[in-house]
Amino acid sequence: MRLRFKIGLMVSVLFPLLTHAQYFNNRYPIDSSSAATAFNAIENDSGYLMVGGFAPFGYYASLALIQTDFNGTELFQKIYKTNTVPYYAGSKGSLQKVNGEGYIMYGSTYNGSKIRDLLYRFNDVGDTLWTKQLSDTTFDYIGRQVKETSDGGFICIGDRGVSFAPIFIIKTDSLGNKQWEKFYGGSQYDLPTSIAVCSDGGYIYCTTTKSGGVGLPTYYNIRVMKVDSLGNMVFNKFYGDLYNDNSHTIIQTQDGGYIVSTAYAIDTTTGVRTYASLLKLDSSGNLLWLKKVMPIKGNGPDSFQTVLELSDGSLVAAGLNHWTDSIAISRYHGLVVKTTPQGDIIWQREHQLSTCNTCDSYLYDIRTTSDGGFICSGVANSPQEMWLLKLDSLGCADTACALAVGVEAPKSQKGTFNVYPNPANSFIMVESSGTLILSTFRLVDITGKEVLSKQINSSYTQIDIQNLSKGIYFYVVTNEKERFSGKLIIN
Repeated sequence: MRLRFKIGLMVSVLFPLLTHAQYFNNRYPIDSSSAATAFNAIENDSGYLMVGGFAPFGYYASLALIQTDFNGTELFQKIYKTNTVPYYAGSKGSLQKVNGEGYIMYGSTYNGSKIRDLLYRFNDVGDTLWTKQLSDTTFDYIGRQVKETSDGGFICIGDRGVSFAPIFIIKTDSLGNKQWEKFYGGSQYDLPTSIAVCSDGGYIYCTTTKSGGVGLPTYYNIRVMKVDSLGNMVFNKFYGDLYNDNSHTIIQTQDGGYIVSTAYAIDTTTGVRTYASLLKLDSSGNLLWLKKVMPIKGNGPDSFQTVLELSDGSLVAAGLNHWTDSIAISRYHGLVVKTTPQGDIIWQREHQLSTCNTCDSYLYDIRTTSDGGFICSGVANSPQEMWLLKLDSLGCADTACALAVGVEAPKSQKGTFNVYPNPANSFIMVESSGTLILSTFRLVDITGKEVLSKQINSSYTQIDIQNLSKGIYFYVVTNEKERFSGKLIIN
């Protein structure tokens, strides 16, 4: 079956651009009655192709493909919608570039009685080449995510849309013909959130589940299952503490292990808080470390929706940061963090829609771009529209951020911390004038690299800086309640 799209405004003929814009921060309306979400965006020769879903008034759920140039200017929309049949774009990361040409996406449709999975194959400009329904007609099947396999075929993951039903994995050839199908899961809730192709030809996926782990049956846990190239189980592991922990994305790292991006709940001195966190697993699924991120500002719940590994082994994750400001306005902003391969923070950025300071802004996906930066996608509210955010290699979306390397973070109440002398040459003193809470002092250079980290556990903490080069640095002091930042000159 070949899908027919209604083409939106065609701004210009597509030609490759010679240079890329360093930044942009844009929202993309579908129509005045739609509530739209962008699940991911991918760089191509013309700019960025973004996929999302929206629900216009009088229609069922619909698909939208939006092409922009490298400056974020919309070139065209390709819309798929009807008055009788909904079409769903899968979950975050649902659109994938195929080696050679075009894109693959795994989603769903509804025929009036059952939800049916649907595998979409697009060419380089987003026209539909074919679609395939892979599941049988007995149950509901919701397509969540797809990845291209080493043999040129595809591995698809989804679920039946209800509790107490197993998830499924379907392997196809390059034309979308089903080669095998396997069912997994326990007797309770299992929601698949991501699947990855492993270097040994097998596959690994993660779910948010109540089928195992601690805190059952009240709380959710994280499930990771590895299968071989034919879908036979290799290992099945559960992770989490006594509260709701949610998985989002899993990737295999260069060392043969795995990273899972999560929303991880921990009982703190001020109550249960959900952190944007990363889990590092070895090749057998054993937990090596858990790193939670104290955001630039906020009180949670936070999450990492997507994580990727860069060529040097460092990690970049994107997600959501929730906070309440001084006048009690509660909102979400996008969160982007870069860490070392061991999960230690190099830099972190909070981003919001540039035209609406009080609007919720969510990031669901992040991909690398050929200029060394990142393209992020998500949703901006009031009204709810697709959001596309182009960042440079430091995670910045504007010149001020790039020059300040993160100093744009708001300071705590004046006087909570004092760092002196400034300028300094041998030692600095970090003075805490408020209620003493275990804090961490971090110092980064102008490239965003962390050069020093020290625990602050007394009212006066002396820190040796004699081994650091002369220049401008930026510091941040964080604890569970606040964040204080500033500039330090070493001469």
